[in-house]
Amino acid sequence: MSPAPAARPGAEWARLLRGLAPDPAPPLWRRARALAESGAVSGLKVLPGEAAAQVRGPGGPAAASLLWPPAQDQEWDRAARALADQPVFRDAVLAGLLPVEAGRVWELVGWPALPRRFGEVACVCSCPAWEDPCVHAAALLFALADQVERDPFTVAAWRGCAREELLERVRRAAAPDPAPAAAADPGEFWAAPPLPALPPLPGDPAATWAPPPGGADGEDVAAVLAPLYARLLRAETAPDPGAAPGQDPPPPPPAKG
Repeated sequence: MSPAPAARPGAEWARLLRGLAPDPAPPLWRRARALAESGAVSGLKVLPGEAAAQVRGPGGPAAASLLWPPAQDQEWDRAARALADQPVFRDAVLAGLLPVEAGRVWELVGWPALPRRFGEVACVCSCPAWEDPCVHAAALLFALADQVERDPFTVAAWRGCAREELLERVRRAAAPDPAPAAAADPGEFWAAPPLPALPPLPGDPAATWAPPPGGADGEDVAAVLAPLYARLLRAETAPDPGAAPGQDPPPPPPAKG
């Protein structure tokens, strides 16, 4: 008895993509799947937000695209941190694997890895058909699922982050924070910083004294007041006009006790 064939790395991702097709499948979707299985889809390119290919249909070849808005850089940073925080996912991604459970982790941080329904995808085709989707765009969905089954990182590329970029983001998120640089002199680690200068005290004369203001027109106050001091001094030392000549002036009255 021959062993069962090993599952492809993106089998679960591909199952989710094929599940976007209606079930049961209408005739257009059955024809689209037959086209994809017959190799009618060629030149598949997966870019951020767009999967494009040439599809040979009954009416001739057509250029079809499936458009879905890519995630922004900050969303990919959150997704990479979420993967790096889980050792199982981190080790798998860094080993070149992208388990389908990673998509559930990304949903927890706020964005889905794949559309939830085909109506979220914009279909563009050069054929004249009015159907939405046309058979070419539907065939492209199945071809994209086949590519994802072979390489699950195609999901990340369609969402806006190629394989190598995703690996680098996860490596950066998993790297430990750098240790602070050690001081050149160990004693500096324990040295206290210098204390700031104390502010002047409120009653400190050195801080509050100011020279007297100048007089009018910038005159020196001391020079202006000197004649007044001289007159006051003469008035204090002048004799009492009511005293007899040669008589000493009366002593001042005693202070009241």
